[in-house]
Amino acid sequence: MRVQLPEEVLAEFPLFAPDWPAEPADESGGGGALDIAIEAAEGGYLRRTAWGADILLDHARDAANALAGALIEGFTRQGEGLVCLHAGAVRLGPALVLFIGESESGKSSLSLQLAAAGHRFFGDDRILLDLSADPVTGLCFGLAPKVRLPLPSEAGEVFANFVAARTRREMAGQAYLSLAEESAGFGEESPVGALVLADRREGSETSLAPAGRGDLMRALIGQSYAPHIPAERLIARFALMGTAVSAWHLTFHNSREAAATLAEAVLD
Repeated sequence: MRVQLPEEVLAEFPLFAPDWPAEPADESGGGGALDIAIEAAEGGYLRRTAWGADILLDHARDAANALAGALIEGFTRQGEGLVCLHAGAVRLGPALVLFIGESESGKSSLSLQLAAAGHRFFGDDRILLDLSADPVTGLCFGLAPKVRLPLPSEAGEVFANFVAARTRREMAGQAYLSLAEESAGFGEESPVGALVLADRREGSETSLAPAGRGDLMRALIGQSYAPHIPAERLIARFALMGTAVSAWHLTFHNSREAAATLAEAVLD
């Protein structure tokens, strides 16, 4: 994809996607039409794409974050079986566990708790799935993980130390982390082995039970981006994936306990 953007936006980009490959265009500016363009406008920045509506952003860092989102959208559209899922992902044993749920359902907390426990982190926000692969494969985007601050006391001292040692930058009530050996790299792939409906509830005990297939399908469809795949085909492919992997409903308040309970169940 071809992108044009101001230097100050490019400077902020590594905060969100530190390891993405990029190379400058040749001096002639050739190479075809732009896929994404960001330009200064109205005291902020305007993001344009070849496929969607324009977005006005206030700051260079917001524009850099929006650039990452646009690149993911553009890349997802290039593959007939590719879907971007709003999910967390960690490899437990030989396969990925995907955490699905609404915003603030605990996907990031669970993913990072498992990373702190020594499991391979694949993402806490957006994961690419290749639904045409057999088995379905997840791909790591290499986005910088982030966690809300302050950390809850029940997250535990080990997790607090893990976050503190890996924080690159704090802003807007969030810590952006830099993971090294704990994380998969950009483009690393792994088969999907389990789906988990994350359901964080204030004051609840940790409970792990089989997920209802209807609830699972609604969550997958609601958290997916795949405008290039007809709805009926997307539903059929998700249904096929759902029958091939284990599916859990994880209710919890304490993310440390929940991560340990899930790891024990999956690795048993």
